[in-house]
Amino acid sequence: MADQKISQLTSYTTPLDADVLPVVDTANTTTKKTTWANIKATLVTYFNTIYATIASPTFTGTVTIPENFKVGTTTVTTSGAELNHVDGVTSNIQTQLDAKIAKSIIDAKGDLIVGTASDTSTRLAVGADGKFLKADSGATEGVSWGDAIASADIQTFTSSGTWTKPSGAKKVLVQMWGAGASGAKGTNTAGGGGGGEYSEFMFDAGDLSSTETVTIGTGGALRTTTGSGNDGGDTTFGSKLTADGGRGGTSQNSGVASQGGQGGNKFGNLNTLWGVGVTSADGGDGLYSGAGGGTDTGANGYDGGDSCFGGAGGGGESDIGTSFGDGVGGTSVRGGNGGNGARNGNATAGSTPGGGGGANTGTGNSGAGGSGKAIVTTFF
Repeated sequence: MADQKISQLTSYTTPLDADVLPVVDTANTTTKKTTWANIKATLVTYFNTIYATIASPTFTGTVTIPENFKVGTTTVTTSGAELNHVDGVTSNIQTQLDAKIAKSIIDAKGDLIVGTASDTSTRLAVGADGKFLKADSGATEGVSWGDAIASADIQTFTSSGTWTKPSGAKKVLVQMWGAGASGAKGTNTAGGGGGGEYSEFMFDAGDLSSTETVTIGTGGALRTTTGSGNDGGDTTFGSKLTADGGRGGTSQNSGVASQGGQGGNKFGNLNTLWGVGVTSADGGDGLYSGAGGGTDTGANGYDGGDSCFGGAGGGGESDIGTSFGDGVGGTSVRGGNGGNGARNGNATAGSTPGGGGGANTGTGNSGAGGSGKAIVTTFF
């Protein structure tokens, strides 16, 4: 090969490892040869002493990475700000995202997300206006929309019948009125009928049978002939509770005072709770029943007793010679009012529930007693 200057040599850009290059050995002042492979190996060794290796680099201080860099053959275009969003992530992000409920599951205002099984959810579409959400084991979602469930079931009995315990009953309140008695019919004096008793009790539903017979007391029948008034009938709820009927007023001849009928009660003359029938005075007032008005030996017919809950008493009637006195029926807040007494005309009947009838002297009839009543309220 003729001698040539280096600048005159043919360009060679892709040397092979076996290619030979001249090297001046300055230590021995001689020219020697080496291969391209030896030069590369020497350079790697040198650069490894001043730069971290690519295989497992260790950096100190702040390392600046270009926003567009590669991981393997994939170019990463994420910005530094975006990478900061995953700061603190310790597990697979996609797994975490898959465990989240997408907001797209909601289609409309009022939709609900409900569980259908362990770690499983679905959308329950909003119900129609006025509907209420209720547990429903038969529905896929476990809940469903339905009508409002009544907090109480109220059954009112004005005639005898059968009460059937509603499904799901927890407590049952029974409120009852015994029937009022009729007033007496007398020649000269007659007492008003006693009011029917009010009675109530709150039962545990489990203490009641699936059905209970409800018997409504019949008001004491009016008197068309001389005699004491007829008692009012008892109102009963099976064998569990009774509200006693009022007692009829008495009838007497001239010169003898008549007694008003006793207000219905089962404990005797507790006149602060149940009205007591007396002579020569108004019928006794009572919390749970009122007594009928009595008469004296003169021309005074007295008023029937008042009551808060039970039936009020009927008014008495007196007819002595040309003088007479019409007793006025008592009043009740929750029960029926008593009827007024009358001379030579029909006395007034007691009103329902449980009012005592008014007394009568002379022509006409006494007043009948008001019938009983029952209200059964079931709570769920």
